[in-house]
Amino acid sequence: MNKLNNFVDNWDESVKKLPWQIHESKRDKNINECLMRTIRPHIENQISSKLNQIINGEIDPWEFAGNEYKKIMRSIATSLAPGNIIEDVLRRSLISTSTPQKPEIKENKR
Repeated sequence: MNKLNNFVDNWDESVKKLPWQIHESKRDKNINECLMRTIRPHIENQISSKLNQIINGEIDPWEFAGNEYKKIMRSIATSLAPGNIIEDVLRRSLISTSTPQKPEIKENKR
């Protein structure tokens, strides 16, 4: 279970580092935080539904969560950048293709 707790903590940290999470204003920061609070329960629910496969090592939780995240981000990208000007299209593309990066696991050297 500790493995899953570490996964959730690492996931949260990685989401905060996504390139579209640049906070140009307090309003942007509030919107981004609200979106992440909305998405996380869905990701947690999907991970929970596959808990047996994750514990048995059949599914990589990071990859599985990333795929679920991408599905949601396509819709969110359209909400955050609804226009048709080049800037909106590029922002939509950045948002919809960004996924949290799996942190490198540091091995304990003795």
